[in-house]
Amino acid sequence: MAWAYVIATAGKNDLDWVKNLGADRVIDYKNELFENEVGNVDLVYDLIADKTLERSWQVLKEKGGRIISTLDHPAAVQMAQSHHARWAHMVVTVKNKQLAQIADLIVKKKVRVAIGKTFPLEKVQAAHRLVENGHVRGKVLLTLR
Repeated sequence: MAWAYVIATAGKNDLDWVKNLGADRVIDYKNELFENEVGNVDLVYDLIADKTLERSWQVLKEKGGRIISTLDHPAAVQMAQSHHARWAHMVVTVKNKQLAQIADLIVKKKVRVAIGKTFPLEKVQAAHRLVENGHVRGKVLLTLR
């Protein structure tokens, strides 16, 4: 039984990679507008905000759709009300117990983690620059000696 039908967006070079991560459908955001491709969506998980958030309201189901965003948007609450939807700003709080549970899922191979690039801790600034400005598939990993 599937928990959800997952629709993701990615650039042309990442379509197969995202599909292999488990997305049911991947839309090439550089050549297709997701709002022209899908509709009646229960939940949008937004990592971009701004115009992408504004376009995301169009794909939600008519009543009761939700958008969760990692970025704040000054008009999001008003936009949600006008679309009969709900919006929430998500901030991750690190909790040791949850990290231990996630680590256990990784060890049991129930969750896959793609490592994109590894840096020694001494190169933390270079790692941060890559995350902020570059494009990397997967997670950036810092290692300790």
